[in-house]
Amino acid sequence: MLTLRSMRTSIGSRGRLTAILLLAFGLVPCLASSAQAANGIFDPQATYTTGSSPYSVAVGDFDGDGDPDLAVANYGADSVSVLLGTAGGGFAAKTDYPTGAYPQSVAVGDFNGDADPDLAVANYYSHSVSVLLGTAGGGFAAKTDYPSGDTPYSVAVGDFNGDADPDLAVTNASVSSVSVLLGTAGGGFAAQTDYPTGVNPRSVAVGDFNGDADPDLAVANAGADSVSVLLGTAGGGFAAKTDYPTGSGPISVAVGDFDGDADPDLAVANFFSSSVSSSVSVLLGTAGGGFAAKTDYPTGSGPNSVVVGDAFSVAVGDFNGDADRDLAVANSRSNSVSVLLGTAGGGFAAKTDYPTGAHPLSVAVGDFNGDADPDLALANANAGSVSVLLGTTPVPVFSVSPTTKAYGTQVTGTTSSAQTFTVTNTGTADLAIATATLAGTDAAQFTKGSDTCTGQSVAPAATCTVQVSFAPGSVGAKAATLRFTDDATGSPHDVTLSGTGTAPVFSVSPTTKAYGTQAIGTTGAGQTFTVTNTGTAALAIATATLAGTDAAQFTKGSDTCTGASVAPAATCTVAVSFAPGSAVGAKAATLRFTDDAAGGPHDVALSGTGTAPVFSVSPTTKAYGTQAIGTTSAGQTFTVTNTGTADLAITTATLAGADPGQFTKS
Repeated sequence: MLTLRSMRTSIGSRGRLTAILLLAFGLVPCLASSAQAANGIFDPQATYTTGSSPYSVAVGDFDGDGDPDLAVANYGADSVSVLLGTAGGGFAAKTDYPTGAYPQSVAVGDFNGDADPDLAVANYYSHSVSVLLGTAGGGFAAKTDYPSGDTPYSVAVGDFNGDADPDLAVTNASVSSVSVLLGTAGGGFAAQTDYPTGVNPRSVAVGDFNGDADPDLAVANAGADSVSVLLGTAGGGFAAKTDYPTGSGPISVAVGDFDGDADPDLAVANFFSSSVSSSVSVLLGTAGGGFAAKTDYPTGSGPNSVVVGDAFSVAVGDFNGDADRDLAVANSRSNSVSVLLGTAGGGFAAKTDYPTGAHPLSVAVGDFNGDADPDLALANANAGSVSVLLGTTPVPVFSVSPTTKAYGTQVTGTTSSAQTFTVTNTGTADLAIATATLAGTDAAQFTKGSDTCTGQSVAPAATCTVQVSFAPGSVGAKAATLRFTDDATGSPHDVTLSGTGTAPVFSVSPTTKAYGTQAIGTTGAGQTFTVTNTGTAALAIATATLAGTDAAQFTKGSDTCTGASVAPAATCTVAVSFAPGSAVGAKAATLRFTDDAAGGPHDVALSGTGTAPVFSVSPTTKAYGTQAIGTTSAGQTFTVTNTGTADLAITTATLAGADPGQFTKS
């Protein structure tokens, strides 16, 4: 059993005793299920300044403009802050109104029947309830205090005696009772009547548990690990309590019909369920006002306040619009709010946590921006603020990385390494990607490889990928887009692709060479052939060889081209000479370059003529006849003619044979 003293010690590191929001019975507008809106997702918090140590928050339309407003009990400032709502879910700066000492809880009701909502505040150290009657325009008159039991911890509103004047129920933590103050005409309250509860009652909620139209009470007993149910009787009285076990340290209770059987059920936040994680106990109502054994659901660490997701007789919110009531739990230790979506039959799915301010002690539900998505307000005790989390319709959000890709230069006819484009769904709903295609003027210059996006549904925070390579078919700048067609805002989503197709260009000078005539057996002067790469990519030259029928009539000398990689604008050279062999006549061959440029192999035409002298003499014989010895005959002239194609070099003309001395040369 947990006493008030032990509870206070356990929470002391957080400051003053924790507070609970008690939802007003029948006074906060129902947030009905809506097929168009609610989805159980909440935007990040917006914070608004309150007084010191806000312990409790309640919702009402105080100025009658249709924008819900907030009332916050400031435990450390002996005041209640009123924040009037503005269009779009925002709130104006607070206005503070004095209360009793250490206000612990606030509830809303129309106590004087003037249609201006009023406030009831439980004052922990004043042992009273302050009632602040609303005035036109959202203001409040000075407080009127009504005695309660000792250390009133929370307050709830209901019409217990059926006279249309709202009444109050107040838990008294140190004396283990609940005080009932019946409302009177004009917004006053009669003296309290006390009813026993379990030890250290921290929270009270109102509902008609047995269906007799007399409102009943549910009280969370932090020191008894139980919830007390007090069934209402005619005239505003209550029968003796019936206790039902809960988790450890129950600190807040709320009412809703979780299983849809028309018997109200209870949700109880258990502050001390575990040193690591707390829980919510759900007790399903049974016919006649009883409750089945609890079922526990984990929440964040230290739930201090719990409200229910739809209406039976309390402020409600069906967060995901499925007509199954949901829970929101303020987690004072982990500075978060847990949302537990209801399932068919009164169960609840695993929690989803959303950050809040420091040490949230109370949570309330309202539609602050009028979009039919229930919103949350939380009082942050250690931050002097209230956090507002607007409910939102989940949507997919398309994000891709990288958003552009410049592939640089790529030789035509080759393919670059693949670039992986990663699509991330940064939204809150599945992202449906219909196609991932290449588009644009130069789409054919790119190739799509692996694609895990097309036709896929990408869950929130999940990814898919597409790989694209650059494969230019021609030179020059190329541009295309990788286009994703999907169901996110802004579709189609394009990724800009660019690259430049490059290629080597072979140029040789001279392009032909006519060597002219060359005596066979000799070698002419060499001709240098200069190859220039006039393209935009390196030129790879495998070989420079002599080819053709008369290739052997030519000789290759110096060669800086074979096996070379010639950069753009660079050169290499090959020297070739004409060296005709034994045969005279016209000769033709090619200097052939084998390379990776377009149009290869590239040939240079070579030509030349092999030449040689031809000796012809006339007459070829001479018979001188008879000649007397000692005398000399008439001379015979021998004529030598060069009938060839090269000069005839005659070295000597001499007489030879058996009788050269018998002849004379002149």
